[in-house]
Amino acid sequence: MSKDLEYGLLLDFYSFSLTKKQIGVLDMYYNEDFSLAEIAKEYGITRQAALDFIKRGSSKLKRMEEELGLKQKFGVVSEALEQSRDYIKENGEIKLAEKIDNALKIWEDKDGV
Repeated sequence: MSKDLEYGLLLDFYSFSLTKKQIGVLDMYYNEDFSLAEIAKEYGITRQAALDFIKRGSSKLKRMEEELGLKQKFGVVSEALEQSRDYIKENGEIKLAEKIDNALKIWEDKDGV
């Protein structure tokens, strides 16, 4: 998994632990692929300040994952659901497989809906 994608996922799980400005800067950097100059212009800060926000925010996201492991747990549960769905489909239980598909859609949607 690319580092940018990993931090984008960590941001989804742990944004509650960051300030709104940190979330905005990290989202622009990891999810929107903005440059430091573009982020600095958007927030009225220097490129160095944007880089500092990214370093501190990324470090906090990594620490949160080390402590709580939500991204790792999400991966384990998602994989188990996918394997269960595939097994059930192979054995002709289409309605149950559809329920698992719906559960996976809800599980993978960051808004939970």
